[in-house]
Amino acid sequence: MGEGKLRTLIDTHPNEDFYVINGNRALIKREKFERYLDQATAV
Repeated sequence: MGEGKLRTLIDTHPNEDFYVINGNRALIKREKFERYLDQATAV
C-alpha cells in the first residue's frame, strides 16, 4: 500500500482512530490500522 492510498484512507475516514495528525504529517498506528484493515470489506 502506497502513501497516496494511505492519505486517501485518512481523508475519507476522518473519525477513525488508526492515525494521528502531527503538523502536516499523518502518523499511522500500526496495530489499530491492521485491525481496521481486517474489518474493512474493501480498501
